Amino acid sequence: MRLQNKFLAALLPAGVAAASLMLLLIHRSVHAVILNELERGASAVAKAAAGDAEPGFTARSEPLLLPLLQSLQKRQGALYAAALDAHGVVLAHTTITEKGSLQLDPLTRAALRSDQPAVNSLLFHDEPVLEVAVPVWSPAKAPAEDSFLLSGEPRAESKTRLGLLKLGVPLRPAQETEARIIRNVFFIVLAIGGGALTLVLLLVRGFLGPIAGLMEGISRIGRGRYDVAVPVQSRDELGDLARSFNTMSAQLARTTVSKEYVEGIIENMIDPLVVTDPDGAIETVNRAALETLGRRPRSSSDVRSRRFSATSTLSSSRRSRRSSPPARSATGR
Repeated sequence: MRLQNKFLAALLPAGVAAASLMLLLIHRSVHAVILNELERGASAVAKAAAGDAEPGFTARSEPLLLPLLQSLQKRQGALYAAALDAHGVVLAHTTITEKGSLQLDPLTRAALRSDQPAVNSLLFHDEPVLEVAVPVWSPAKAPAEDSFLLSGEPRAESKTRLGLLKLGVPLRPAQETEARIIRNVFFIVLAIGGGALTLVLLLVRGFLGPIAGLMEGISRIGRGRYDVAVPVQSRDELGDLARSFNTMSAQLARTTVSKEYVEGIIENMIDPLVVTDPDGAIETVNRAALETLGRRPRSSSDVRSRRFSATSTLSSSRRSRRSSPPARSATGR
């Protein structure tokens, strides 16, 4: 089954590479989907709480902000929640020791300049966290009536940035969910790959079965057996090949003399026959030659078993004839 091994050697690396690429793409897609859902949920909750936090930001009052932050932390399952003013100073924090500190990390600076929520992944006390920063605005104020009448332009409402509302959502549950999904996908891909490989091997064996029969038939013809027929198992090209082989075998059986037939003729010849190799060494003698030498084999197998003894007998007979002097006449002159 060398061809089958070649199929395996070609398919296994390709299958492993395809499965690895598939798992990598699935992992990235799952990671992006879970992170986006977590970000969307945290941003929506923080935006909803930003409107309720406006009085506390305006008064810069920790007693007004802290209950709101604790409620937000509990509702979202966050590790912390914080309120920062427009300069990055912490007005209130669920971790009390952070009160009054100045936060000017890249996320905070970007959020203080942006009108949209900012999101970043970081570590909080060695725990992976998705931090969401939502800007808090003062209520919009309409411009004065006289300025609107003088300019004649549409009325534009103005608002003032009061600060940021930060929420630190733990990433570990999301990462565990992601790992569980990837593990399940891995087993599914492994099962599908194993089934596909088994199917391919069955198909390869189905193709190689008729070829093995043809090889056996060719081997038997090489040993002198021409009455060989292989089964025709399909109507495709392999079946046509098997039918052509059977036709060839039948023609050979009708037109070619088999080895057994020639050996039968040689063994049943009346005249002695001795077959030698190119070096003159005797290889085969027939039944008549053995009988001439005074040996009477009981069967054809006995003929073959006595070839070497016949060889030694013929050789000794030759030596005796060479060494014996010529016979003299017994009558005198």
